[in-house]
Amino acid sequence: MVAALARSQELWLEVPNPDNAKEARGLLRQFGFDSAHPLSSKLPHDAVMHLDAAARSLGIAEGETAFEPMRPWLAAVVLGNAFVVRAGYDPASGVEASLFREAVAAGKSVRGFESLEQQTRFFADMKPELELQFLQNELQDFDQGPRKLDRLVEAWRRGDDAAITQMLVEEIKGPYPALYRILLVDRNQAWADTIAAMLKGPGVRFVAVGAAHLAGPDSVQAALERRAVHVERITSNR
Repeated sequence: MVAALARSQELWLEVPNPDNAKEARGLLRQFGFDSAHPLSSKLPHDAVMHLDAAARSLGIAEGETAFEPMRPWLAAVVLGNAFVVRAGYDPASGVEASLFREAVAAGKSVRGFESLEQQTRFFADMKPELELQFLQNELQDFDQGPRKLDRLVEAWRRGDDAAITQMLVEEIKGPYPALYRILLVDRNQAWADTIAAMLKGPGVRFVAVGAAHLAGPDSVQAALERRAVHVERITSNR
């Protein structure tokens, strides 16, 4: 991966600067809160109790009340991030953040398929029922515990597409098809259009996106192949 990045002139990520915490905080304040309508007023009682138990198990002493000013989509994101940290993973050590820092240090251009605001609005512009589905999906992931995260990381290391598809794609696609289309299918199609256009020009570009976008029948690779772009998998031992 390091050698491939060194040979490229440009790095493409989901957003151009995954380390831009200041912009992220501003967008969350703008789009993620709804203090006039507490979260518990939007959820059935069992979901409120589910979220309360999950929050307390993560060491959030206030339980569900800590999420009350948040919209459901932000509650899902905060819960997911807290769970990842609690499971022993460091969000700052993710692949995209690491590649961003390496590219900047090497003086390479870094571009994004989406702006941070655009990515935030994929969640913020959801219909209310989809927001609730997103939170419900996050709670279901939470119930599976840290072992699911460990299995996912191991599948990513092995390049096990089938396992990644099952854990990240099928678990959304089956029960939440509309959410699946918004979060994965439509975005993968847009990215494939951008990549196909890139390939008509000169230069070498390195692309890194989340694993869920690279697995399953609607992956970025599959979208590229439907655009008559040849895709070849290169294993780590090649």
